[in-house]
Amino acid sequence: MTRSQKFVLTWLIGSCGAVWGATVSHAGSVSLPFSETFNTPSSDANFSTDYPAFTTTGSLTRSVDGGGILRLGGGGFPASTWTTVTPSPAPGGGILIKVDMGWDGKGQVAPGFGAAALTLGNNVLAFHPGYSGSPPGALRVEGPGGLPNSDMGFVPAMGVLHHVEILSSPSGLFTIKVTDGSNPANVYTTSFTNPSSYGGEIGPAALAGPEGMFDNLSITAVPEPASLGLAVAGLCGVFAAGRRRLRRTKST
Repeated sequence: MTRSQKFVLTWLIGSCGAVWGATVSHAGSVSLPFSETFNTPSSDANFSTDYPAFTTTGSLTRSVDGGGILRLGGGGFPASTWTTVTPSPAPGGGILIKVDMGWDGKGQVAPGFGAAALTLGNNVLAFHPGYSGSPPGALRVEGPGGLPNSDMGFVPAMGVLHHVEILSSPSGLFTIKVTDGSNPANVYTTSFTNPSSYGGEIGPAALAGPEGMFDNLSITAVPEPASLGLAVAGLCGVFAAGRRRLRRTKST
């Protein structure tokens, strides 16, 4: 990599938050649980018809290949694309988000010239598979209460889907877990807090060209603590009633 390429890479990784924040728009509503496995092949021209739940903004192309992977790409910095949904109504207990995501790196100058990302309300989770500079992986959270580029402890491989789980609560706490798709022993966890992002739009995003990869998106409601307690109490009641019936049967 030349000195000028290194400069552009450092600038891109450190300054694309303004691009994220300026591009996001409000997405259509979906009820929970919501899941999308992207099993219908689609071109960019047909994406809105084939996947009507998603609201899309940005200039990068959207397609679903024959293997059932959503691919966002086909542009250059500062191009970006957002494919998002909004849970409605927002659950009172919490929201669990799961998605497999990665970056294929085709056509980019070097790892780091582009990011796979996930919209989380007013925040954006982004990381750079293949980037072995400082910090490796360069995972960050753009937006209020977010995180700077952080050391993941491993370098996520390009061309691989990495499993991401995010548990968010009404308090605004988002707990993030990323499992390396090449080596499940590599796990990175972190968290951030932004109450205004809870219950907001959610979905895959990509920045600066080829090519974000996404599969198996699911969004589910987590029971409220009070509801969970009532459910446990109900199960205990059913168990106790069964024991009483069993004792009466034996005595008879």
